[in-house]
Amino acid sequence: MLEVLRDRFVRATKRHVLKAVEQFDAFLADVESDDPGIAAGLGAVRALIKGTDPRWAAVRAFVSAMSVKAKVILILAVILGLLLAPVLLVVVLLGGLVLAIVMTMRGAGG
Repeated sequence: MLEVLRDRFVRATKRHVLKAVEQFDAFLADVESDDPGIAAGLGAVRALIKGTDPRWAAVRAFVSAMSVKAKVILILAVILGLLLAPVLLVVVLLGGLVLAIVMTMRGAGG
Protein backbone atom coordinates (compact mmCIF):
# COMPACT_ATOMS: atom_id res chain seq x y z
CA MET A 1 0.00 0.00 0.00
CA LEU A 2 2.79 2.39 0.92
CA GLU A 3 4.61 1.73 -2.35
CA VAL A 4 1.47 2.45 -4.36
CA LEU A 5 1.09 5.80 -2.60
CA ARG A 6 4.74 6.60 -3.17
CA ASP A 7 4.47 5.78 -6.90
CA ARG A 8 1.38 7.97 -7.25
CA PHE A 9 3.15 10.80 -5.45
CA VAL A 10 6.21 10.51 -7.68
CA ARG A 11 4.08 10.51 -10.85
CA ALA A 12 2.05 13.50 -9.68
CA THR A 13 5.20 15.41 -8.73
CA LYS A 14 6.85 14.73 -12.08
CA ARG A 15 3.72 15.84 -13.91
CA HIS A 16 3.55 19.11 -11.96
CA VAL A 17 7.26 19.83 -12.36
CA LEU A 18 7.10 19.21 -16.12
CA LYS A 19 4.09 21.48 -16.38
CA ALA A 20 5.89 24.24 -14.44
CA VAL A 21 8.96 23.91 -16.67
CA GLU A 22 6.82 24.17 -19.80
CA GLN A 23 5.05 27.25 -18.44
CA PHE A 24 8.37 28.90 -17.56
CA ASP A 25 9.73 28.13 -21.03
CA ALA A 26 6.62 29.70 -22.55
CA PHE A 27 7.16 32.74 -20.31
CA LEU A 28 10.75 33.06 -21.52
CA ALA A 29 9.56 32.89 -25.12
CA ASP A 30 7.18 35.79 -24.41
CA VAL A 31 9.93 37.89 -22.83
CA GLU A 32 12.15 37.87 -25.96
CA SER A 33 14.28 40.99 -26.20
CA ASP A 34 16.13 42.87 -28.93
CA ASP A 35 19.02 43.52 -26.55
CA PRO A 36 21.73 40.92 -27.31
CA GLY A 37 22.83 40.65 -23.68
CA ILE A 38 19.34 39.95 -22.38
CA ALA A 39 18.69 37.57 -25.27
CA ALA A 40 21.90 35.68 -24.42
CA GLY A 41 20.87 35.36 -20.78
CA LEU A 42 17.39 34.15 -21.69
CA GLY A 43 18.86 31.69 -24.18
CA ALA A 44 21.15 30.29 -21.49
CA VAL A 45 18.28 29.94 -19.02
CA ARG A 46 16.13 28.23 -21.65
CA ALA A 47 18.98 25.81 -22.41
CA LEU A 48 19.44 25.03 -18.72
CA ILE A 49 15.75 24.23 -18.46
CA LYS A 50 15.95 21.92 -21.46
CA GLY A 51 19.17 20.33 -20.20
CA THR A 52 21.40 21.42 -23.11
CA ASP A 53 24.64 23.41 -23.16
CA PRO A 54 23.87 26.97 -21.97
CA ARG A 55 27.05 28.50 -23.41
CA TRP A 56 26.25 27.56 -27.00
CA ALA A 57 22.63 28.63 -26.58
CA ALA A 58 23.72 31.99 -25.15
CA VAL A 59 26.07 32.61 -28.09
CA ARG A 60 23.37 31.69 -30.60
CA ALA A 61 20.81 33.92 -28.88
CA PHE A 62 23.33 36.78 -28.68
CA VAL A 63 24.15 36.61 -32.38
CA SER A 64 20.53 36.26 -33.41
CA ALA A 65 19.62 39.40 -31.44
CA MET A 66 22.41 41.45 -33.06
CA SER A 67 21.64 43.93 -35.80
CA VAL A 68 22.58 43.12 -39.39
CA LYS A 69 25.38 45.71 -39.30
CA ALA A 70 26.85 44.14 -36.15
CA LYS A 71 26.63 40.65 -37.69
CA VAL A 72 28.51 41.85 -40.79
CA ILE A 73 31.20 43.43 -38.61
CA LEU A 74 31.48 40.20 -36.59
CA ILE A 75 31.86 38.10 -39.74
CA LEU A 76 34.49 40.47 -41.14
CA ALA A 77 36.40 40.40 -37.84
CA VAL A 78 36.40 36.59 -37.83
CA ILE A 79 37.60 36.46 -41.44
CA LEU A 80 40.30 39.04 -40.72
CA GLY A 81 41.39 37.08 -37.65
CA LEU A 82 41.62 33.86 -39.65
CA LEU A 83 43.63 35.57 -42.37
CA LEU A 84 46.04 37.25 -39.94
CA ALA A 85 46.57 34.25 -37.64
CA PRO A 86 49.43 32.81 -39.75
CA VAL A 87 51.10 36.22 -39.88
CA LEU A 88 50.85 36.52 -36.10
CA LEU A 89 52.35 33.06 -35.72
CA VAL A 90 55.33 34.01 -37.92
CA VAL A 91 55.86 37.24 -35.94
CA VAL A 92 55.80 35.36 -32.64
CA LEU A 93 58.25 32.75 -33.93
CA LEU A 94 60.59 35.43 -35.27
CA GLY A 95 60.39 37.27 -31.95
CA GLY A 96 61.33 34.07 -30.14
CA LEU A 97 64.23 33.52 -32.54
CA VAL A 98 65.52 37.07 -32.00
CA LEU A 99 65.17 36.65 -28.24
CA ALA A 100 67.13 33.39 -28.37
CA ILE A 101 69.90 35.01 -30.44
CA VAL A 102 70.12 37.98 -28.09
CA MET A 103 70.27 35.74 -25.02
CA THR A 104 72.95 33.61 -26.66
CA MET A 105 75.06 36.67 -27.52
CA ARG A 106 74.79 38.04 -23.99
CA GLY A 107 75.81 34.68 -22.58
CA ALA A 108 78.82 34.37 -24.94
CA GLY A 109 79.96 37.96 -24.40
CA GLY A 110 79.92 37.93 -20.61
